[in-house]
Amino acid sequence: MIKGIGPIYAKKLVQTFGLDVLTVIENQDPALKKVPGIGPIRAKKIWESWNSQKIISDIMLFIHNYNIGASKAVKIYKAYGAEAINIIKSNPYQLVSDIKGIGFKSADNIAKAIGIPENSMIRARAGLNYALVTAMGNGSCGMPTDKLINLCHELLNIDVSIIIDALSFEINERNVAVENINGEECIFLKGLAYAELKIAELLVHISKGKLAWNPISSNKITEYISKANIKLSPSQQDALHQALKSKVMIITGGPGVGKTTLINSIINILKSEGVVILLAAPTGRAAKRLSEATQHPAHTIHRLVYSRPGQDVRTITKLKCQLLILDEMSMVDVTTMYAAISALPSTASLFLVGDIDQLPSVGPGQVFSDLIKSQKFPIVTLTEIFRQNNQSSIISNAHRINNGFFPILQSSQNSNNDFYFINSDTPEDAIDKITELVQVRLPKNFLFLHSQIYKYYLQ
Repeated sequence: MIKGIGPIYAKKLVQTFGLDVLTVIENQDPALKKVPGIGPIRAKKIWESWNSQKIISDIMLFIHNYNIGASKAVKIYKAYGAEAINIIKSNPYQLVSDIKGIGFKSADNIAKAIGIPENSMIRARAGLNYALVTAMGNGSCGMPTDKLINLCHELLNIDVSIIIDALSFEINERNVAVENINGEECIFLKGLAYAELKIAELLVHISKGKLAWNPISSNKITEYISKANIKLSPSQQDALHQALKSKVMIITGGPGVGKTTLINSIINILKSEGVVILLAAPTGRAAKRLSEATQHPAHTIHRLVYSRPGQDVRTITKLKCQLLILDEMSMVDVTTMYAAISALPSTASLFLVGDIDQLPSVGPGQVFSDLIKSQKFPIVTLTEIFRQNNQSSIISNAHRINNGFFPILQSSQNSNNDFYFINSDTPEDAIDKITELVQVRLPKNFLFLHSQIYKYYLQ
């Protein structure tokens, strides 16, 4: 599709130039402007569109043999423009970082095809970066130097000395960072090392600041608890007092221990003092649950922090709040935490809430666990299971597992239970039993409608 040429003009062009029409366009022949309705502006648009389409066509022809589709050819053109083929020929591994959907193996195939030696420095550097990015995808921010070198040796099948030289080059160019972790040298991607450092710096800076609200007396807290007619355990009351005088605070505990009740108490007391509060969680579902539980608006961290897609963390606008509460912190990775804390005014307080025993984030790092282990900020660990949740076998068994005990397994014949052990000898038998559970037993025993089950699944 050439911009400036629709069906009508296409007909006029063919009538005027016949089979030479493409030659006229490609050579930017001034005769093009003699066609009725095609003036200088339309002619320029046609020539520019033709050049773009030709470049994309050339790129498509160039990468056709490397199993890279047409859609990626368009992405390559948008990223590199007319220099696309030259850039690919000089360093095909640049595609890995610049073009979403093109991995190291695809770039490596192109490199081999165009004659880049297997033992070249450019390939070794790309292999190191690929190994670190892969580690990041597995939840790590970096890896021990020896492990990284061995992994690259297996990946690239080249002499270890070349990999060591490539790593030295990357370190000298400050593309990667070197850290000593428990006496072991580790290599980090520069961006992740910087993010971890800034998280620590900003948290310490915020924690040393002045509270954005006036001191709240113990009498006022007791009065609120009495008026709200809520029952707080001693540990919750201690946590509430601690929170109301903290700039940075960590609240952790397993399921059913009253984290939400504590958050509600904090929110309601501070709202009565005129404090501006923002709530956020790492996922949309977690944010929705948080909003429903607190009756206070909650957002995903990404939506709260970023104003546009692809925004650089350095251009983030500071949040307008005096307290930010982040829930489900076990799911928050390094990059997300860095974005959130970068957006937080130093005058605000930050409360981090989560269950340390949940699975860590899919992204790089274990932010919540590391912050708790650091012991640098006030930490409240709630352990008491409240009476309304005490009947739940799911909650009691979760705590048994956390405390090192085997869960209590009951037969599914007990219809009042919510934690079943259903024996199944084969995968096929398991599928049949799961199907029966969803279609018959769960709706019958727990009064679920099928539409509710399907709706939850679709969410």
